[in-house]
Amino acid sequence: NDQVLKRKLVYNEGYLEFDTFFHNNSKELKPYFEFTYHKEKTNPNTKEFTIASRKHFDKRGVLRYHNQYSISGKLVKREYFTKNGKISSLTEYKEGVKHGKDIFYRKEKECCKLYENGQRIK
Repeated sequence: NDQVLKRKLVYNEGYLEFDTFFHNNSKELKPYFEFTYHKEKTNPNTKEFTIASRKHFDKRGVLRYHNQYSISGKLVKREYFTKNGKISSLTEYKEGVKHGKDIFYRKEKECCKLYENGQRIK
């Protein structure tokens, strides 16, 4: 029929584990956003969930970026991908602030910066 799946929720032992949104105008079922949730932070009384990761896909279903979060909800790692699905950059965070590697991939070359508590050290 003409109905198209727009959203899929996956529960595991009563806890929301995945939440996927799909592209509306695609003839094939392709994800648009996918959220993964921390089970440890789930509050069954308020039904609140903390996101562990967020993925964004283009209309072809290719992963374009991926953010990972701590149990406290702070950004831990962000990755961007090319239209071909290859990684183009990776940035590490601590409590939502740049901390660690900030890597950019260009053709055959890798460029890296180092951060400590939001300040560039190298």
